[in-house]
Amino acid sequence: QVSVSKGNIKQSARSIDQLQNDLYGYVNSQIKTQSLIDVSVFVQDLVNNETILINNDKTYRPASLLKIFVMLDILKQAEKNPSLLQQKLLYAQSIAPLAQNITFTPMPIGKNYTINELLEYMIGSSDNDAMYLLYDYTKKHQINHSELDFNIHVPADNKDYLKTEAFMPVLAALYKHSYLNESFSQENHYAL
Repeated sequence: QVSVSKGNIKQSARSIDQLQNDLYGYVNSQIKTQSLIDVSVFVQDLVNNETILINNDKTYRPASLLKIFVMLDILKQAEKNPSLLQQKLLYAQSIAPLAQNITFTPMPIGKNYTINELLEYMIGSSDNDAMYLLYDYTKKHQINHSELDFNIHVPADNKDYLKTEAFMPVLAALYKHSYLNESFSQENHYAL
């Protein structure tokens, strides 16, 4: 039982130890029934800085979490040049290398989209084609720095490399509005 009140997390009648025990029990029961194969959990109370780590030694391929880095790269650049969000990119064909296993309405092919619209598709619908269009844009314009800003290094072989704890500073920065400037992050937030 965790309640959120005015941006602060308050635990109601539960200690961090009780929550950790409950999470361990849940994870172990799910692995035992083979509902989960492998799982790591990292919980951090952003007010009190208390943490829970379960299987933190495991590494994973970040998959759709990379969309957050692409979003941050674009928005960080847009802080300097807000008109960037209105720049249009042509979506000529599907470019995502893997089919998505979620249901959403895909972007119509053969249309120009503003970078802002692509961000909304990428974050709001988890659209991989929007992500790859934006990712290619960041590479072409050399504005892909957020992974390094958070000290996350992507290996060339793209194997499993990310621990859950390593991603927490990214989520904390989004929560605290500390990576993007205050007015920009509040005016241009996307539904994560």
